Amino acid sequence: IVVALAPAICEELLFRGALQRIFHERFDLHLAILAAAVVFSAFHMQFLGFVPRLVLGVVLGYLYAWSGKLIYPMLLHFINNATVVVLVYMMGPEMLETQEATLTASSPFVVLLLGVGISAAAMYYVHNVTLTPDESNPS
Repeated sequence: IVVALAPAICEELLFRGALQRIFHERFDLHLAILAAAVVFSAFHMQFLGFVPRLVLGVVLGYLYAWSGKLIYPMLLHFINNATVVVLVYMMGPEMLETQEATLTASSPFVVLLLGVGISAAAMYYVHNVTLTPDESNPS
């Protein structure tokens, strides 16, 4: 729980709660989200994981922008981290030694589609279901 929860809370406070806000003061929303996602991905210092983390950062950024609440990106970030922890536990400690090669070489396309689908559903829910009618249809 600590490995999944602590980074979810701390990283979302830093990258979405602080950095994305600072970027948004200087740039439009989409560029601010992208810039925060690039910094988020680079912060992890894993070359092969840069693009997937960049996409995750963008999804988390839009969740925050659309909802106005950090709890949603924190929750999705926690689910992402917890999934990795559970997979490593189930596959055994040898997965950690070859994590980069294993995750990039053998990750099936179906898993990618599932992740994109879950992220899209979460974004749709936050954007369309949790907003009041006045917020979702500005006049």
